[in-house]
Amino acid sequence: MKAELTTNRGFSLVEVLVAMAVFAVVVSAAASLYYSGQWFDIDATNARRALSMARDGLEGTRLIRDRSWNELVIGDHGMRFINNRWEFYGTSDIAYDLTRTVTVSTEASGFKKVKSLVTWQPQPNRPQQIELVAVFSPLSQGLIGDWTNPIVVGSADVGPGGQATDVFYFNKKIYLTSSAASVVKPDFFIFDVTNPMSPVKQSELNIEQGLKSVSGLGNYAYVIEEDSSDFFIIDVSDPSAPVKKSKLTLNSVQGKYVMVKGNYVYATTANNTTGPEFYVINVLDPLSPSVVASLEIGGDVNEVNILQNTAYLATAIATSELKLVSISDPLNPSIISSYDAAGTAAGLAVHAKSPGRVYLGRAQSSNHELLVIDAINPASLSLRGSIDISSSVNSVTTTATLSFLSTSDPNAEFQVYFVRNPANMTQYGTLNFPNYATGSTYNENHVYMSVRSNDALQIVSSSP
Repeated sequence: MKAELTTNRGFSLVEVLVAMAVFAVVVSAAASLYYSGQWFDIDATNARRALSMARDGLEGTRLIRDRSWNELVIGDHGMRFINNRWEFYGTSDIAYDLTRTVTVSTEASGFKKVKSLVTWQPQPNRPQQIELVAVFSPLSQGLIGDWTNPIVVGSADVGPGGQATDVFYFNKKIYLTSSAASVVKPDFFIFDVTNPMSPVKQSELNIEQGLKSVSGLGNYAYVIEEDSSDFFIIDVSDPSAPVKKSKLTLNSVQGKYVMVKGNYVYATTANNTTGPEFYVINVLDPLSPSVVASLEIGGDVNEVNILQNTAYLATAIATSELKLVSISDPLNPSIISSYDAAGTAAGLAVHAKSPGRVYLGRAQSSNHELLVIDAINPASLSLRGSIDISSSVNSVTTTATLSFLSTSDPNAEFQVYFVRNPANMTQYGTLNFPNYATGSTYNENHVYMSVRSNDALQIVSSSP
């Protein structure tokens, strides 16, 4: 009997212990769920605040740049807003337990790279951060004179039947592409523009059919054809005797644009129903270029512009005239986001001056043709401002506070706009060329324009 009673009493004790253990687990799980939910809410709030602080870091730095280029001192900075202006203060600043560090460094171009980093640690061993990056140039960026009254200071003829399609500046040289009516005519030209008022044609070359676009780096120029998707590498180490080094045929009927960055060329084509329209080409070996990645975009990709690790695409897709593609790993590009502009006019041109100022040019329509888009948060694009050009914008190049447009306006193929405030852009001046302008590039107060006429290279500057 005693043994039986002892045994019964023992089972009761085990049951009590088990019950207590189960209760403890339930309470612990409930507490964990409760506090996890709280931490989730805190994380979300901190992330929103951190993004706002990082944006303020870049925008405040831009305003400091506008005040004085010399204030962009190399190093780590905190920021504060005092006496109605932003200024650097210390090496970091703290708000809401978030720490912001704005780091200024110098690019090879002489421009300033600015990184706005916000960090926080809501839970032990779980540090979080948001980082935004921009590249700033001096406010004037070489602009002088009266750009409300632009003038042609130089021009060059490429011969009968020449119709320039694109232009690229590199080291006092201009590379110009053309698409002549006859396939036997030259379609690639090199000009010496050491003196922009007197450009000198150094050479010309007939690649094959007419060319659509050109980019260059070092001893090589990269081109793509207009009526096919053939891509070529040209050795320009001797500007008086360029040599075609290689050819690569892409899977499309029509080439659109090329831009080189490092060992890769980013090429775009017209809409391809059986393949991609965006290509990454490895050009490390100029004798044997190869496609290492591609993307299906779903429509004409009329232009590509590269800024840092993002490719900005101007497309003919009515619901996404601007597309952003991550190229942080060139072998695995991926679409980040897109922007749907009002109406259905195609995107024709794009210039990503900074993540906060992406200039998009569109085909002529009842909607505005020049847009400024904020891509600081690449996953969520927003419109900062737009203006009616009343013609197609075939190319846009922005320098400091001015945007230079190549347009289809028969009386104003060159147009310049004051764009310091994207919400209130104004036209500064215009010029009439023999035919519509197709491309543009800027260097030291001169805009080099490609024009669909014999007088294919037009060099524009300000009035004294």
